[in-house]
Amino acid sequence: MSNYLLFLAFIFSYGVYRLITTTIESRKLANLAEERGCKPEKRFDSGFLGLSRFRLVMKHAKAGTVIQFITARFQEKKTWSVNLFGKRVLGTCESENIKAMLAMQFEEFALEYRKVDFNPLLGDGIFNSDGKVWHHSRALLRPQFSRTQISDLDALEVHVQRFMKLIPTDGTEIDIQDLIYRLTIDSATEFLFGKCTEALLSDDGNASLKYGDYSFARAFSEAQEWCIWRLRLGVLSPIAWLIPSYSASNKAVHKIMDRLIASCLAEMKHNPQSLAEKEYNPTDGRYIFLHALAHDTQDPRFLKDQLLNILLAGRDTTAVLITWTLFSLARNPDIYRKIRKEILTHFGTGTEKISFESLKNCTYLRYTLQETLRLFPPVPINSRLAIRNTTLPRGGGPDESAPVIVPKGQLIHYYPYELHRRKEVFGPDAEEFLPDRWDPSHPSYRKIGGWDYVPFNGGPRICLGQQFALTEAGYVVARLVQRIGELGMEDKREPVFAPNMTMPSARPVMMSFREA
Repeated sequence: MSNYLLFLAFIFSYGVYRLITTTIESRKLANLAEERGCKPEKRFDSGFLGLSRFRLVMKHAKAGTVIQFITARFQEKKTWSVNLFGKRVLGTCESENIKAMLAMQFEEFALEYRKVDFNPLLGDGIFNSDGKVWHHSRALLRPQFSRTQISDLDALEVHVQRFMKLIPTDGTEIDIQDLIYRLTIDSATEFLFGKCTEALLSDDGNASLKYGDYSFARAFSEAQEWCIWRLRLGVLSPIAWLIPSYSASNKAVHKIMDRLIASCLAEMKHNPQSLAEKEYNPTDGRYIFLHALAHDTQDPRFLKDQLLNILLAGRDTTAVLITWTLFSLARNPDIYRKIRKEILTHFGTGTEKISFESLKNCTYLRYTLQETLRLFPPVPINSRLAIRNTTLPRGGGPDESAPVIVPKGQLIHYYPYELHRRKEVFGPDAEEFLPDRWDPSHPSYRKIGGWDYVPFNGGPRICLGQQFALTEAGYVVARLVQRIGELGMEDKREPVFAPNMTMPSARPVMMSFREA
């Protein structure tokens, strides 16, 4: 009986403690809101515990229209909140709020919300860490993206030529997105690991980059998709471990990575003088990211986590940029003719060497990539979690000019996809693909604020590899345009997007190519 009374006393005491701490915290939050002049944001009805909204999100995710469904809210307000499983979730496309989270109030926001869901694949890599771990990762990775490394295009040329051989030039339609993903996984794995998946040479690819029935490319893609589904499931995310393909894809990725890293470290141990050189390859002197990074640390877990994080950007970000660039050019033949004229003027018909410097001087190509990144940002939705009580500068009140209160633990989604399509910033033609809008001499040019365009994020966490992605995408587009006189696309439907960490098409991107 005494134990029972003690248990009741404990429950009662804990209840009183929670009531007191909640009351104190609510008062602190109310005082902060009053002090900073906060007003409530627009709150959309989400049904009981947000379950009706959750069902709609899942329905649209399956159809590939979840981005369009969510961003439709912005037709009414730039900042709003919904209820999801009983919790308030904020959404914003207000540039001042994005600036606050990514730069001005950087220390008040973190990525903690997604660590549990992404950790099985990405570990403590640079895209999945905060604080000291993130600072350490960034300090070690930054030197690997020097101009010297990103301007070496010889290795990329080999993969591009393999890619070009797989493109029929008689007008036959093919899924160009599939080929582009095979191209970028090949180039990224060679740059990072020194070993190529050889996805462009066969469906099976490089046997050394396989585990069981999984090729590395397939395992990495499946594991990414499961990360996003876990994120969407929220409190229900642990059930993913009950699904065989979730565990199998993650296991395959890590087994292959463990082999690669063990092999690299064994080579370097056998040849200690290689530690003195960052650009280490015992056979041909090629720069290999893994060998260079192993010069700074030989912690296998650290190396694996960082390489997987960089691979995510190196393959997927670049692939979606190239895919949507070709998609947009196929739907705008006048623009294709203009970019082809410039590329032929700069680089000829295909035998001349293309350098990093000459790519940078190809201005219309640069405008085209910028415009693709505007309409199809590689990461269309991103998020932050408040790690202390704070505020966002705009979104409160009827005119959204007042600050919004943000309690500790508040999840905020921000939407580059919608930010980049705001008509008050980019003009009434904001939904149109118009590379000329980036040309200061063109009538459609508008000076764009730095936080109205964030394809590679901003602030301290701005993407280290953005120039790498732009260089590879520009090179691939230039080589293809040199050879192809006409792009075709019969499918005129609006694009749909796969549930992924980036923004690939949810259906095959069927295009035809005719040689000049």
